[in-house]
Amino acid sequence: MTISSQRVACATLLGANAEGLVNLLCRIPPPTGEMDGPAACIEYVASRLGLTAGELSCGFGFNMLLPELPDVLALLGIGDIQSLYRVRDTCLTEDVYQALSLESVLAIHAHAAAHPIVADVLQPLLERRLPALEARIERTVHAPTIERYRNELRALYRLGLMPLERFEARLSRPHDGFRALVNEVLLAAETRLVPVGVLLYRDDILPREKQQLIRRGLLPAGLLQQRVESADIAPAERELLLRELRLMQPD
Repeated sequence: MTISSQRVACATLLGANAEGLVNLLCRIPPPTGEMDGPAACIEYVASRLGLTAGELSCGFGFNMLLPELPDVLALLGIGDIQSLYRVRDTCLTEDVYQALSLESVLAIHAHAAAHPIVADVLQPLLERRLPALEARIERTVHAPTIERYRNELRALYRLGLMPLERFEARLSRPHDGFRALVNEVLLAAETRLVPVGVLLYRDDILPREKQQLIRRGLLPAGLLQQRVESADIAPAERELLLRELRLMQPD
């Protein structure tokens, strides 16, 4: 049984102060048996709080105060903070919305967006997490997982956690269905990661992606006209842009 009828949220742990963390852990009775290492300690405390081990390790592990709180580590049954970080990192990079719900994942991302120190820790983990998610989706084509992935990617863009370098790397992948699945070019434009005028002139942006930008009102007619008149524009793109220009003109 948990110590409270109300489940503790991962977001609560992320933003808790020292007093809040200590008070929460002090209410947990000690285990009756010997704990076999940090992972077992984390599992025990998590079960008493109504959390998964992933939610607990990430909730505590991304709390910026934890390195300065040895008492909290002792209450967790962990003497070495790196042991907690290893559990946290493994969970975040390998879990596919099981030990970490989408709600918890989005809470972690929002917390990182508000705290640059946390964002610096999160970014290399995302380099491993996103390919793991995509590999699972390719194997299973599981609709709920796809929808959670889309929500997570959109959050990364909107929270400013998608660096330009990662966007460019994702854009360079050949025949990448994930780019279309999330509408990444549109997200990059809407979040101003890349100037929309730059996207219009890039040859690696598909005509249908440029059409999305137009339909969202992100590309004015004057800019489209300049692109249509470019000497290096592909015929298919010119025809599409001309059609869109005609639709933009009043009757």
